[in-house]
Amino acid sequence: MDDDWHPLDPVYDPVHLKLVLQDQKKTGQREVKRTEGFCYENVVTGCKFRDLQGYIKSEFPQLKREEFNVEWQDEEGDMVRITSDLNLRTALTAMVANRNMLCKFFVTAK
Repeated sequence: MDDDWHPLDPVYDPVHLKLVLQDQKKTGQREVKRTEGFCYENVVTGCKFRDLQGYIKSEFPQLKREEFNVEWQDEEGDMVRITSDLNLRTALTAMVANRNMLCKFFVTAK
């Protein structure tokens, strides 16, 4: 039996996402979706940016043929763009620590 893993350990729980699709023209219009179950693996090592992009496209079909940016708001209130697996892990780790497994991403078509 592996003593390092415990089923109630929060880093192994699925991540709950709030996805905010923002209007690229900054009119204030937005579409919000909340979902459970992204990235069932260890948040620090298992989540891939490519998977998040695919998940976003499945939630917002209008983005299937569009390029888009994904950002999160850090603890200082700055919007930080995600462009890699490392950026995503940093965002998830910070958000999970501060928001009890709810991770909010802002999505804007390019």
